[in-house]
Amino acid sequence: MMPATHGPRRPPTLTALTPRQRRLRIITIAVLAVVTVLVAVGLLHPFFDLQAPAEVTPEVRRALAVRGIVILFYWTVCMLLGLSLAVLAWLDIREIQRRLRDHRLALLKSLTERTPEGGDR
Repeated sequence: MMPATHGPRRPPTLTALTPRQRRLRIITIAVLAVVTVLVAVGLLHPFFDLQAPAEVTPEVRRALAVRGIVILFYWTVCMLLGLSLAVLAWLDIREIQRRLRDHRLALLKSLTERTPEGGDR
């Protein structure tokens, strides 16, 4: 007796991840984790609170300027890492489209090579 299946099975070539897809997805998870931690630190850490002290001397003003530059650099890195997630997603979509195209071509080739029932081919 054959086991009951729930609909047609997909070919394993479309459901299995390629090494490139696996690598892209691992990198995406790592970058997403880093961005999440950086944003949480940037929002919660007191270093990123730019309140001027009551007395502003030239040294304090320079220190605040350096601190502002560091904060600007920090958020720029966060933004660039966030944008890299879009690039990684685009690369993953491209890989999926390539695999789908290859699968369709192989299917078309197998259909054109089949001999029609009762034909001379």
